[in-house]
Amino acid sequence: MSYRVPCRGYLSLKCQFNPGDGSDYDFSKSQARIRILPAVSRNLFPPRKLLYTQSQTPDGKLVKNTRCNVRAAPNTPTPLYNNAILADSTQVHFLTEIYNASQACPALVDAVLLGKQWLRLRGFSGSFGRGGFGSFEWAWFVSYLVRNGGPNGRNVLEPSFSSFQLFRGALNSLAIKDRINNGVVELLDESGVNVFYKMTPMSYKLVCPLDMTADQSYNMKLEEP
Repeated sequence: MSYRVPCRGYLSLKCQFNPGDGSDYDFSKSQARIRILPAVSRNLFPPRKLLYTQSQTPDGKLVKNTRCNVRAAPNTPTPLYNNAILADSTQVHFLTEIYNASQACPALVDAVLLGKQWLRLRGFSGSFGRGGFGSFEWAWFVSYLVRNGGPNGRNVLEPSFSSFQLFRGALNSLAIKDRINNGVVELLDESGVNVFYKMTPMSYKLVCPLDMTADQSYNMKLEEP
């Protein structure tokens, strides 16, 4: 068993069980890895205290992190910390959303796999250092567009679309809609979580340039950039 920093953020840890110890529980033949993500109840913290404008640091106290010690200014917002807690309290919610969307849209799973390959070839993942947009963010984003995302709560992508139509439609949505608000990349889930909270304006533009035309987005190939 090992402990690792998960791709969903540096503020929590996950356990990983690897095969190959030769015991009665050895599962080497499956070539699987078991990852356990700690989570908390959605009711543990009041949602209003975890808004991106709220501060979770004691005023004037010394705050330690992995890089340096800094002194917190009065009422300094802690949006990354707040969103990390919200994300860890809504894992079941997100899994349910994606599962329900996959049941309504048969091609969604293949569209997610296409997107994961496209992101991997370009060096993106869910970690802060690699763009903050990985397989989880992509899977949620496609399911979000199947459910809604359009004017008046209408869905952007039709459940009858093929996997490639879903893939290119999601890329097109990234390309033509600017989701940068006051220097923050923002797309709120129904639960109030900013799913894109780990992205920077630069990484958002690199995932799919905002000046890319719809035809360019539709014709993107799954090959090395």
